[in-house]
Amino acid sequence: MLKRMSLYEKAVWLMLLLYFWLTYAIYGLVGKEGSRLGGVMMLLPVAAALLFYLIHSGGVVRFRFNAFFFYMLFFGLYCMVNSLWAYNAGVAFSRGEQMLEKLIVMAVFFLCFQDLEHSTEDILLALMWGGFLFCAYYILYVGPSHVLSSVLGGKRSDSTVLNVNSLGMCAAYALMLYVHFLLTGKARLRCLPFAALCFVCILASQSRKGLIAVAFGVVGIFFFHTVENKNARRTLIKVLALLLALLLLCFLLSRWSVLAGYLDRFRTMLSGLSGGEEMDKSTWERLELRNLGKTLFLQNPIGGVGIDSPRNFSVEAVGREDMYLHDNYIELLAGGGLIGFLLYYWLYAVLLVKLLRRRKARDPEWAVCFLLLILMLLMDYGAVSYHERSTYFYLMPVFLYCENLRRSA
Repeated sequence: MLKRMSLYEKAVWLMLLLYFWLTYAIYGLVGKEGSRLGGVMMLLPVAAALLFYLIHSGGVVRFRFNAFFFYMLFFGLYCMVNSLWAYNAGVAFSRGEQMLEKLIVMAVFFLCFQDLEHSTEDILLALMWGGFLFCAYYILYVGPSHVLSSVLGGKRSDSTVLNVNSLGMCAAYALMLYVHFLLTGKARLRCLPFAALCFVCILASQSRKGLIAVAFGVVGIFFFHTVENKNARRTLIKVLALLLALLLLCFLLSRWSVLAGYLDRFRTMLSGLSGGEEMDKSTWERLELRNLGKTLFLQNPIGGVGIDSPRNFSVEAVGREDMYLHDNYIELLAGGGLIGFLLYYWLYAVLLVKLLRRRKARDPEWAVCFLLLILMLLMDYGAVSYHERSTYFYLMPVFLYCENLRRSA
């Protein structure tokens, strides 16, 4: 696909890829104490992308204020206003500042991609390669022997560079996008080693969300790929064959001792969620934190206790300080109240309605955007994502695809 890109398109694509990679790799590169250096490093690809755009456009800026821009602006401003009554005013105001910083970054990349013919495809490709390269970097950073011992020993990998759940999700999204591009003939089998590294990172992270995400994403991509075939009988056979293959794979994996730790985490999680007596510490903490979030929301239903303030109450629930609630829905309801919750999720609702209203099951881009959006909504049940930079980069191609649908209607 890079061959069809012009020099300008390749330049801004590489800057997007570099920035997305840095969102995951920055702490491994500079450490937590090197925040100033890290900020400069994050700024460079954004500034370079803007420079390339200005050269390409002859110095004329044609930015279109769209719903995505106002979505980030209003939520960022609300975080700042929310600090007026927040339990921890400084943290809430800081989240607002960070949101506006993300808005500037997203505005630059929107400027670069908004008029490109293959904008959605190009951004998805950059996200795939960003995930590939970060997984490779992670393995090199912590050491292949450490990753191998984590996989074979059934233990969670090192989280110095990045939270292991974030590592698992980064790898899962990259794998899903690779399958999409592979089935549409826009990726080669020679990229398979990178996909294998992603799968290794998911196993090393022991992230339950990562494994669920890659299973859901890959199965969904295969399903919609079979729908492209107009022969109903052939489609049904393919879907049944895929389901049988997955059942066989699950059986074989359950017999593999390497995944014993992973499967045990799933078993205790399901037992805890279903009210069983056997429950691991992680599941117990998540349930208690969700109960805490519900209590905080009921006490402050309109404006919440303050964006990012629920963590200040975690010691009351689980005996540990500074813990987020492990659920984006509960986190926003408890911290931002109904106002914050609606300000954050209204764009998701708009995009979902647009995709369903103009559904094109035989369009691979529609399928991957639809699955990406659904997957993000599902994964928000087990993680706090509103402050993550990557969240808005995954939303960006979905939004641009919907905008292209509107223009072509």
